[in-house]
Amino acid sequence: NTNGGETLTAYAGTTFGPQIFTLTLDPTPTNGAYTFNLTGPLDDASGSSSIVLGFTVQAADADGDTVNTSFNVTVNDDAPVLSGNVVNGTVSEADLTSGTTPNPTGTTTGIEALNINWGADAATQPVDANGRTLSFLNAGGTAALAGSTSLVTTDMSITGEHGTALTSGGVALVYTVTANANGNGGETLTAFAGSGGPQIFTLILDPQQTHGGYTFNLTGPLDDASGSSPIVLTFTVQAADADGDTINTSFNVTVN
Repeated sequence: NTNGGETLTAYAGTTFGPQIFTLTLDPTPTNGAYTFNLTGPLDDASGSSSIVLGFTVQAADADGDTVNTSFNVTVNDDAPVLSGNVVNGTVSEADLTSGTTPNPTGTTTGIEALNINWGADAATQPVDANGRTLSFLNAGGTAALAGSTSLVTTDMSITGEHGTALTSGGVALVYTVTANANGNGGETLTAFAGSGGPQIFTLILDPQQTHGGYTFNLTGPLDDASGSSPIVLTFTVQAADADGDTINTSFNVTVN
C-alpha cells in the first residue's frame, strides 16, 4: 500500500480462485489499525460454530525501530435454515399404467422445493467434494442414512394413514437408500413390495436445487388403511451445508 501498510488477500485454491478475505494494515492512524473484510465462506472444524484467526504483524517507526504484535479475528459460522413451509406433493394411483385413467404426469410430483436457505456455505457436489447434501433419516430421526444398495427396512419408519405400515397387495414394503448416481450429494429412497418384489415408489432428494428439492414417483399401488381413501406419507430428511451444519425438515406426499 502506498501509505506504508500491506494487504493480505486469501483465495480458495489459487489466486485465480474466489477471494475469501482481505486484511489491510494501515500505519497512518495514531496507533496503527487493521481492517478485515470477509468476502467468502470458511470451513469450520467439526463441532465448531466459529473460527478464530490469529495474525502477527510488525510495526516499524520512521527510523526502523520495530515491535511485533498479534490480534485475532473471529469468523462466526453460518448454518442452513428453513425459509418457509415445504411444498407437499400429491400423486394418483388412477394414473398408473394399470390404473383407471393412465397418465404418467399424475404419478410424479415433479421437483418440489424443500425451502432450505443454505446460507454462505452453499457449494454443491460434485464440483466441491464436501458440497451440501440431502439425506434420509433413520426411524428415530437421529442419524442420516448413508447411501448403499442394502435393504434398510429396519432403519426406516414410513407409515400411511393411522400409523399403519405400508403394504402393496398385502406384502410389506422394504426399502433401499442409495447415493444418487450423478454424485450431486443427494439420495434416492426406493420402495419394493417385499425383497425382490416389484418397485412401488421412489423418492429422490436433490441438494443442487436452489432451496433443495424432492421428486416422488409412484410406480405401483399401495394398500389403503381400513376406512381410508388417500394415503399420506410423511418423510423426514436432513440437509447439510458445505461445512457440515445440518437442519432437519419433513414433508408429506399424498397418494390418492
